[in-house]
Amino acid sequence: MGLTVICLTMAEGAGRLVIRFLELKRPSGVFGEKILSHQEPMLGFGLKKQLNENMGGWTVTTNLHGFRDSEFTFQKPANEFRIIIVGGSTVFGWGVNEVDTIPALLREKLKSQTTKNIRVINAGIPWYASWHEAALVFFKVIEMNPDWIISIDGLNDTAQGIAPNWEPVSRGFLDPPTRLAFQRLHSETSQRSFLAELLTISQTYTYFSSKIQAREAMNRGVYHPELWDQYVSLKEQIQSITAAKGIRFTTFFQPVIVTGKILTEDEIRNNETNMRLSAFADSFRKTYLAGEEKALRSSKLRVFSLKDIFKNVRETIYVDGQHYNRRGNEIIASEIFKKEILPQGKGLGFYF
Repeated sequence: MGLTVICLTMAEGAGRLVIRFLELKRPSGVFGEKILSHQEPMLGFGLKKQLNENMGGWTVTTNLHGFRDSEFTFQKPANEFRIIIVGGSTVFGWGVNEVDTIPALLREKLKSQTTKNIRVINAGIPWYASWHEAALVFFKVIEMNPDWIISIDGLNDTAQGIAPNWEPVSRGFLDPPTRLAFQRLHSETSQRSFLAELLTISQTYTYFSSKIQAREAMNRGVYHPELWDQYVSLKEQIQSITAAKGIRFTTFFQPVIVTGKILTEDEIRNNETNMRLSAFADSFRKTYLAGEEKALRSSKLRVFSLKDIFKNVRETIYVDGQHYNRRGNEIIASEIFKKEILPQGKGLGFYF
């Protein structure tokens, strides 16, 4: 019995080392979450505050409010026009420095085009999908008195919506990395021993079994159409609440690697996602396109699709299969400026 326990413990330890290696570079990785905090009331998790973390080739610094941005007053100054951009790791800027993120590049573009005092705040959090963004808007962003909220998303909802165990968030859906993170956090805070934790649940087994189940389901083309009913419903709730407060709200459905671009050799070689698998890519594309169509059909939302924004770009944009380099972020920031800010600028007091 003792030998069995020792062997199981060693196998679990080895499995966790493998998971750490596999997940290290992923923003949603269980053990790559050193920039994340699970102590955010109402939000579940967010970024750690006043962080200065070297991520290997790029750095992450956060302010007192837990955003990847410079310091600013929580309450908006009277002479400031405040734009807050919410989204997941692509808005946050996974893989690039803060100055190369979409919000930072849009901020620089606006500074060069107008004399109005405009602040563009990066409220992107790795791992966030539409339900995380809704909570962030309702419980934090609105209190910061923005004039305009812009969301850029679609990828995380798509990825999580093709998980075999997906359920609407109202019924308590948690993706596997989130469940594992909460299990680890509970283990740490309750100071349980490694062996006791192992006897309760094996993270190695949970991780790899969920991977196998997900791959099998995705190979069958499984996805949940009600995912996009939830997405549109959450966006319409944000729209209703922000409109009542005089806040403008716009959604951009983000580009993904399986649509709208001829990939370079670097993009193919450096793709670290399951979208390297044709069956997975087909399932992902099907789900993503269903979401784009559903969002664009909503009569209550102001939505723009960025699906084809990289269609004629022949240079490398995707650095790991899902995140954009500085050039990609520049193209997206310019499109936001052209599609929304420039046409609406005069009515909002901008002078371009």
